[in-house]
Amino acid sequence: MHFIFYRATFSALAFIPLCCLGLEWNTYKGMEYALVTTKMTWIEAQRYCSNFGGVLAQPETADINNYLKSLTDKTTVLWIGASNLPDKTWEWHNPIKPIKFSDWQSTQPSNPNSEHCMVYWKSNEGFKWGDLHCTSKRGFLCQR
Repeated sequence: MHFIFYRATFSALAFIPLCCLGLEWNTYKGMEYALVTTKMTWIEAQRYCSNFGGVLAQPETADINNYLKSLTDKTTVLWIGASNLPDKTWEWHNPIKPIKFSDWQSTQPSNPNSEHCMVYWKSNEGFKWGDLHCTSKRGFLCQR
């Protein structure tokens, strides 16, 4: 990772990762959302969002879900903030809570024994939820 540094007039030298500059946050109904196209695993993406005081996006209502879909641009698969670990029950992660609203693609979730992390998946049905191996590297959506 490359870094730049700057000197504030009142503090010591600070280092900022180049990857983190220019993240564009969009405000919707009191929350901020950002599309990150850098590909990371689900855990890496979760950590990345936390560096900005956020979490992977959690589209808990149809309204928020539709708004997040509008941010996806041409990216075909994006991590969002749910998984089915360890007991195969899908839950939002921050905070941990059950999923009440659902927008699964008709063939998803498809592999409950090996695909434990949730994505937006672009298909002929549009952007819908899907499951994927958590170690796959994908873009993602953050919220804070």
